[in-house]
Amino acid sequence: MLQLIAGELLLTFGGVDGTDVGPMPGGARQPRPSRLPGSVPTSDLPPLGRGVEIAELTGLLQRGTSVRIGGPSSSGRSTLLRHLAALDPAGAPDGVVLLDGRRRGLDDLLQQLHDACFAGPAYRPTREQLVGMLADVAALVVVDDLELGQDDVVELLRMAPECAFLVAGPEVVDPIVRRDSPLHEITLGGLPQEASFDLLRRIAGRELDDEELAWASALWFQVGGHPGRFVQAGALLARRERGRSGYGLLDDGAADGSGELPSPGEPRQFVPRLVPLVSASAQQVLRLASALDGELPDPVHLPALTGAVDAVGAADELVEAGLAACEFGRYRLTGGTAEAVAAIVRGPSSWAVAAIQHFTWWVSHPSVTPAEVAREADTILACLRESERLGKAGSARALARASAPAFGASARWDTWGEVLDLGLSSARDAGASAASDHAWFRHELAVLALCTGDAQGAREEAAAATRMRDVGSDKRGLAADRRVLALAGGDRAAVAASAEGGAGASRGGIGRRGVLMTAGAAVVLVVTLAAVVAMGSDSPDKDDHRRPVGSTGSAAFDPNTPNRGAEVDPKVDRDKPAPPTGSHKPGSTGATATTTTTTRETTSATTSAPANSPRSSSPANSPSRGSTSAPATSTSAPPPTSAPPATSAPPQSPAGTDAS
Repeated sequence: MLQLIAGELLLTFGGVDGTDVGPMPGGARQPRPSRLPGSVPTSDLPPLGRGVEIAELTGLLQRGTSVRIGGPSSSGRSTLLRHLAALDPAGAPDGVVLLDGRRRGLDDLLQQLHDACFAGPAYRPTREQLVGMLADVAALVVVDDLELGQDDVVELLRMAPECAFLVAGPEVVDPIVRRDSPLHEITLGGLPQEASFDLLRRIAGRELDDEELAWASALWFQVGGHPGRFVQAGALLARRERGRSGYGLLDDGAADGSGELPSPGEPRQFVPRLVPLVSASAQQVLRLASALDGELPDPVHLPALTGAVDAVGAADELVEAGLAACEFGRYRLTGGTAEAVAAIVRGPSSWAVAAIQHFTWWVSHPSVTPAEVAREADTILACLRESERLGKAGSARALARASAPAFGASARWDTWGEVLDLGLSSARDAGASAASDHAWFRHELAVLALCTGDAQGAREEAAAATRMRDVGSDKRGLAADRRVLALAGGDRAAVAASAEGGAGASRGGIGRRGVLMTAGAAVVLVVTLAAVVAMGSDSPDKDDHRRPVGSTGSAAFDPNTPNRGAEVDPKVDRDKPAPPTGSHKPGSTGATATTTTTTRETTSATTSAPANSPRSSSPANSPSRGSTSAPATSTSAPPPTSAPPATSAPPQSPAGTDAS
């Protein structure tokens, strides 16, 4: 069970029925985190050929100007960013803060900034609370792979007014957006020719001969000095004499003549030429990454997934060859590499299935912390997407249910929402067999919407979960959903039903559904007893099957009996209105008068019962053949003293996942 304070709410993750949400307990206060000093990263070798850009950026940051470095993928943005962070040209009082902006929205990026500046219990403040907390933070905030829109960038600068921002991301090509950008925009171009040759020598580890220099010169014109292409070219030069390794990764004939340099006009052929020239362990890692859309797990997982003993060495080899990049300790394939590798490897689907099974087991292990699961967010999302593509809905639901609480508890709410959406899609595709999973994902989405301020969305998701859990008689789940409805501003009836259902479930009582079942059973019992009494009173005597109309006794009428008294005319008595039920005879001593019911004589030998009346085989309701229908005389039956309680089925738990 994991807890997180989110604004004024207390979230408890890991419950069988889903995340429990409620207001902060009375008297409790939000944590007051302590300030952390900024961390200065280590400085690597200075980027080649970037002296002009470094001088310009240093001057801007010293004046407190926030800057954005744009450029194509593998153009050296991250290398330049880390070099400037190590230099700390702004001289900020609170030091340097490094953030990862890849696939993070504004709220998650602000949460990452909060966690980097403050220490304390797990806490996700609202934006209003963050304004006060970040108002006096003065740091150089370095964000790599920023993917925010212009409006969100403006909000980011407003939230931390005393910070200078140095960010890197894709190039802004729209001139209007570039003109109105709140950041000073700098676009990286290609390297100068001499710097490109120096980079080629550094990667190759040796001097270049005349043929290689001529080839490098033609390549520089073709790619415009793109650093990523020269890194791959240097790896080809370092391995060109080794020939084809023959590890069996590629199809036959996929890289004929791998010892020869590719044409400078076809830089896309660099990856197919490089793949057979790396080690066997690196090839296995490449196969796994291509199956996961270019994402690589932490090296601690690679031995179990690929069989590579030196997993870290294999990943570093891919970085040196320009096939992968390492950012914030995370490895991923460079742009275009995943597609090129996927086109030449065999059987990537089996590798994806193995990764899905491995991470489903790993995230469920009790020793794994939410922070560790959050570090594998991109890999787990890739596994879920691959499960959906392969049609393995059961595997996707299991992995989503196992990992979602960890993402929520670690305040990675963008990832939390994406995992819940993927899990809900898999549950919806499975139909009725995954109804409990469907309700669980709806409940979690309701909690997420409530925490992000979307009250309408929270009510809709919670209502959908309530309907599904009501069908399955999941009382504890219903109580959890109705608590979300109450917090989201649901109507008073829903709140009252939530309290009633929650109290009945907690006491082990029968609840509202049990009360209705008991009342229904009592009504059925009363009707049955009344019918039995009526049949007993209407049963014919063995001597005569006829009874005078309007008689109040149970004895048969005999015309030969002396002193029988005045004979009652059936016709006269038939037209008299029946006395009201429960009326008392004049002069009676408080006794209740017997109620008589008159029945009109039928003209046919048999009468047909109404369509909605129950059929009976008793003589009282079956007239004798050839005779008129006998009048039915009934006495009011006393009510039963007690009704047997209705038994209610135990609540079903949605904890199990459908493995189909």
